[in-house]
Amino acid sequence: MEKFTIRPMLWNYQKKTAQIYSIKIAVTINRKVTYILTGHRVHINQWSEELRCVINHENAALINVSIRRKIADVERDLVSRNLEGVSITKKIIRGETQVDKTFAKFARMTRDEFFKIVPARQFFTRYCPEVKRYYHKLNGIDGNKQPIDFTNEDKAIMHAAVKKLAKDLTTVKF
Repeated sequence: MEKFTIRPMLWNYQKKTAQIYSIKIAVTINRKVTYILTGHRVHINQWSEELRCVINHENAALINVSIRRKIADVERDLVSRNLEGVSITKKIIRGETQVDKTFAKFARMTRDEFFKIVPARQFFTRYCPEVKRYYHKLNGIDGNKQPIDFTNEDKAIMHAAVKKLAKDLTTVKF
């Protein structure tokens, strides 16, 4: 079980003229620090380093709650991965997954290779039901023996569907 610390901090390493800085969450594991953006920025006088929270800001309570929730989510994720025995990396801390690599693998496949792995009927009905007449479009000929192909809109829908499929494949536990 790896030990870790999670703390909010004001990222004041980049000099700003208005002295408005980002709030980040620092996650330290084995003396290596990873920073996660919170999406909040405050003036340097609105941050309390002792309390590690926002003060003297009109939305201080909301920002502090948002930061605490994000810390709780990160902590919950790290504890569950520790219990599963997964080694924790920067990508895991930041919430990045292996979906991009899997998607790239699918993207390099030809249509025939892809549908040898994934049955077309299951793919289209589950992931992109908006694409009509997919069987004819896969064969390239419609019912009247006329050439037919996927439209640009169909291709965009299929592109998003492949990303969704890749995410499903990488998140399913066997």
